[in-house]
Amino acid sequence: MNKKVLLEDYKLGFADAEKEFINLPDIFDSSFYDPHNLLDKLMNSHEFLLVGRKGVGKSAYSCKLRCMSKDSVNEINTISINLSDFGYSVFEKLKLKEFDGTRKYKLAWDLTLLIEIYKNLYELHYTENQEINGVYEFLENNGIILNNSLNESIKVISKNSFNFKIKTPIFEIENGKTEIKNISNEGAITFLINKLNNLFINSGKILFVIDGLDDILRYKRENFFILGALVRSIDGINQKFKQNNINIKFILLIRNDILDQLIDPDLNKIKRDGVIEIIWNKNLEHLRSLAELRLSNTNSENIGREWYDIFPKKVRDLDSFQYVLQHTLSKPRDIIQFLVTCQKLFPKQENLNVTNILEAIKVYSSDYFFPEMSDELAGFLDDDFIINLRDILKKLGNNYFSFTQFKNAVDYVMGEKYTDPYKYKNILQTLFNCSYIGIYEKVNYKTGKNAKSKPFFKHLRPNISINYDGMFTIHKGLYKALNL
Repeated sequence: MNKKVLLEDYKLGFADAEKEFINLPDIFDSSFYDPHNLLDKLMNSHEFLLVGRKGVGKSAYSCKLRCMSKDSVNEINTISINLSDFGYSVFEKLKLKEFDGTRKYKLAWDLTLLIEIYKNLYELHYTENQEINGVYEFLENNGIILNNSLNESIKVISKNSFNFKIKTPIFEIENGKTEIKNISNEGAITFLINKLNNLFINSGKILFVIDGLDDILRYKRENFFILGALVRSIDGINQKFKQNNINIKFILLIRNDILDQLIDPDLNKIKRDGVIEIIWNKNLEHLRSLAELRLSNTNSENIGREWYDIFPKKVRDLDSFQYVLQHTLSKPRDIIQFLVTCQKLFPKQENLNVTNILEAIKVYSSDYFFPEMSDELAGFLDDDFIINLRDILKKLGNNYFSFTQFKNAVDYVMGEKYTDPYKYKNILQTLFNCSYIGIYEKVNYKTGKNAKSKPFFKHLRPNISINYDGMFTIHKGLYKALNL
């Protein structure tokens, strides 16, 4: 390529897909990468749970569906429902006390989701159908303001204590007269679903994508029952829609570590039938392709750049992309933020050498990787522990360590705060599950004095289990942030 392109010329986008979709829609659209065709599954299959760890691209799929909605050729409408400010405390009042677990909230979710459908149909100007207009009137008569927020609707339902009233015609007295009578909650749900049978969506589809569940980690345990009920409710409603040929589908974006916290007797069955998992570790070349898509956009034009047009072939006898990957958790956000780090450090360079890469990894580790770890652990580990985590990991160093040494490091930094011996195991398990701590295993399971051991991390070997009698190590992405 003859034209000189500096690193500052590349449009690498944002760390947050939502911000990029709003501020740089063209870059977002041209850089979106779906190697496993998950979009088609989300739109057309039964699966509705888009699952993956923080930073793998769940929100990007939501934004892509909304982007596709702008093109009439796709015949879809995508509506985003964000629960980041959801009123869990108000919703908790809607529980049915005769049930336990997630069952006590399922009915409330059924009503809430169905009401959200009609509120959004109203916003989309589905007002030509007399049956649908009748539902709008039904909702307004029961205090549901059609252009109000989700939280406002929940407050109304809570205030009315689930007492719904409906106008019904009295044909035997005089045609056209009506009476107002109470209907059960189940009756209201049946009424709302049946009226959707009369909805004509111009052969297209309406997708409701629910996101913003990370904040649930900051709330009490009861909220996990509320979230589990949401999963059950969506599964049931989607199934009813499918049976009745109603072209509406709910999709839930959820981190796998949050999904694993939910307890419900039917959850495993729902997960097996309903999960679409975003996995990048089966073919890491897909991450390089994603990076090269980002490197194709500059301030002036769309160009074709490969990784090795900018980076050297080798770093310390290892392929340069593989070397960088060792300092990440093999997630799209990790790779993009490494590119952003390089751009900030060396804006006036066309390409980088080995020294540049090593410097970029040092800054990336401190400015991105360590803070990203702290964010991901929030809600799973005590705030006090996360604040002291840097000193604890520095105490352990870059050599392998045992569980006892880990416990001693925690006690040394935090002054023997924890009295429950299982607390240390729970902490180590969490760090292990998130791949910030790895475990040594013998290669090929050989035995004997000369058997070699190497570290394994869960993001690359999901089926690996923790062994508290084994030896552990810190992820390389943390080394420079810890000055190791």
